[in-house]
Amino acid sequence: MKLCVQCNTHYKDEGSACPADGGKLVEVGNDPMLGKTLGERYRILHIIGRGSMGIVYKGLQVSTGREMAIKFLLQTGSMQDPGEPIIKRFQREAKTLSSLKHPNIVTLFDFGFYEENKPYLVTEFLHGLTLTQFLRQNGHIDPRKSLPIFEQVCDAVSEAHQHKVVHRDIKPDNIFLQGRDLGGRFIKVLDFGIAKLLDTRATTSLTIDGRVCGSPAYMSPEQCKAIDVDFRCDIYSLAVVVFETLTGRRPFDGADAMSVMFAHVNEAPPSLTSVRNEPLFTPELEAVIAKALNKEPEKRQQSIQEFWDEFSNTLLGTKKNSAMAGWIAFPSVKKSSKMISEYQAELEQDFMRTNPSAAGKQTVYLHEFRRKQKQFFMRVAVCVVAAATGYMLLDDHSQKHKDKVEMAETLTSNGRPEDAVKILEQLKQAHSLSPEYSEKLNNAYLQSGIKYGKKKQYAQAVEMLKHVSSKSKVYDQASSLSKRFRRLSNS
Repeated sequence: MKLCVQCNTHYKDEGSACPADGGKLVEVGNDPMLGKTLGERYRILHIIGRGSMGIVYKGLQVSTGREMAIKFLLQTGSMQDPGEPIIKRFQREAKTLSSLKHPNIVTLFDFGFYEENKPYLVTEFLHGLTLTQFLRQNGHIDPRKSLPIFEQVCDAVSEAHQHKVVHRDIKPDNIFLQGRDLGGRFIKVLDFGIAKLLDTRATTSLTIDGRVCGSPAYMSPEQCKAIDVDFRCDIYSLAVVVFETLTGRRPFDGADAMSVMFAHVNEAPPSLTSVRNEPLFTPELEAVIAKALNKEPEKRQQSIQEFWDEFSNTLLGTKKNSAMAGWIAFPSVKKSSKMISEYQAELEQDFMRTNPSAAGKQTVYLHEFRRKQKQFFMRVAVCVVAAATGYMLLDDHSQKHKDKVEMAETLTSNGRPEDAVKILEQLKQAHSLSPEYSEKLNNAYLQSGIKYGKKKQYAQAVEMLKHVSSKSKVYDQASSLSKRFRRLSNS
């Protein structure tokens, strides 16, 4: 079957041009749904995508001619819930999703059933490409250029969490890049809550009929173990996406779904630096990602906002308790700094080069106006708060050191003590490592020595262990291990 790209009429012949208007005919397959009209409202044109949760068609709203995306959801065994009729539960969940109103969340216009047993959702139709496609073409994204993407993703997910909606399937395929609109936003997050529409028990359908429901490469450990999940599973999945975006590689890969899920549950994630050499991959950034990828939800950041604050602060070099942190200069200007706007402009240029046909192109004049507007209000803000910040500097200084120590502890507990050593040694060299934190450095030295020893890198192990203070509680253990590793290196 073929489709005219101008009038959207289907034809079964072998022609190459539409007999009505001469438009080009493109092959769209022989899917039985093509050409069907749902409830006399939406006409299905052609397939635009398939995934683990359903099949997506391009459609037209009959009354207006507006383009729509129509997703038919795959049914799983759990949808046949004897405790609640499938239609009632689907309508309840879909109504909740339709209440999500946010510029970075794809708009859900309608939902229903086709022939009483095929659930579908109708959403806005987007022009552009997914983050998956962008990474496939570009490899990875510069850490700072990624800020406008993840700022908007975090805004969207945070909004959903406030409405008690957990995404459950955050992945690059569900992050859509489109042309910049007048609001300065160009990211849309897709498929909110669809995993729950398919399965009230979240992931118990993973092994139904041997089929994987979801995306194992981005699943949290609790999803992989098919236990109850909450909003913190989205934090883990987002961290996997960030890792892949910055390095071009996922933290866990395998030959099949089960091996990837096993790794999520049992293996420590690699460091960013071990995958790609990038100066901005600082120990502080490593600690933020490692924390979000912790196997235990209670040890991750406890909100998407907390993750965004830590992630952006490490890349922008700002303080967590900055006097400007909660200040909004103008209703149309977001809380992020001027730097993020500049990186967004660079990323949009890259996007337009990659996808020149994208809709929603912006004029240079509007961009220049918004840039100068931000500069003006930021200058005003600096003048207003400058006099009030002096007394806060000492407290900020102390808080910054505390944050660094916490990062170091996270790295040590996640099997990366050598990175923790770098952070704590920096504090020590700056005479900022208080006695109460010195023992944490000694422990990091010890754990680094043990890690090198297990790898049979005895010289590095001994080098680490020799730095343990003789006054430390772990000195005897470090001394004993050092002697052992020396003997092994000489044998």
